[in-house]
Amino acid sequence: MPEDLIEITVELTRNPVDPEHQFPWFTPQNADGNSYPDYDSIPFSAYSNTGYVMLGMIVQAVTGERYEDMIRQEIIDPLGLGDSGFGTDGVQADLTGYALGLEVSGEEPVFSSPTLTWSAGQIISTPSDLARFLSALYNGELFDQPETLEMWKTEYYKPLFQVQELPYGLGIFMREIDEVGTVYGHDGQVLGAVALVAYDVATGDVYSAAVNNSQYASVDGTADASIWELVQKLHKIAADNR
Repeated sequence: MPEDLIEITVELTRNPVDPEHQFPWFTPQNADGNSYPDYDSIPFSAYSNTGYVMLGMIVQAVTGERYEDMIRQEIIDPLGLGDSGFGTDGVQADLTGYALGLEVSGEEPVFSSPTLTWSAGQIISTPSDLARFLSALYNGELFDQPETLEMWKTEYYKPLFQVQELPYGLGIFMREIDEVGTVYGHDGQVLGAVALVAYDVATGDVYSAAVNNSQYASVDGTADASIWELVQKLHKIAADNR
């Protein structure tokens, strides 16, 4: 399964100019037109679902265990995330997801399993479990060494695709939200679902949301909505209920 995903990626990213030069064929270059000497010298980050698939493969190679079993053993069970699991283990979502606005041939609906994304996004969960996970993460429950948590919070953040206001590092986005301040978290989208989880540095609150629709605008019903704007609303609700 993961090997198939990598094979698809290689084929789809084959260099159209030089077919023999396959993925990764894009090399970041500096202002002088030269390649950066190493990864750490590249001044921006790049998001890659394929990278998460490869991380899942690394987990399996290092531990000798299934990726799903390791996540359950190290995260899901210790944190009591009873509403989280994997499509590859037969876990079903409570709601049917919809990817609206897509053009498909024929009149019958097209079904897509979340297992398609494997370690890049196949976990089935709930907003409460997402909030519990991120809270545990930022309170050190998933790290043996405090130094590891501090490093994870502060290092390796670089602008995502050179967008200065969107730093990204070690799997987490850092955002400055008006009326809220600094939040750390992640949003995601697969066919039929959109989700967000964000940790409020100032208050320690965690905001989470999940929608069974692929359209980000469906989160609050506005055509130009960013799911991160929902943090403002959740922040106000939390403040009003203190």
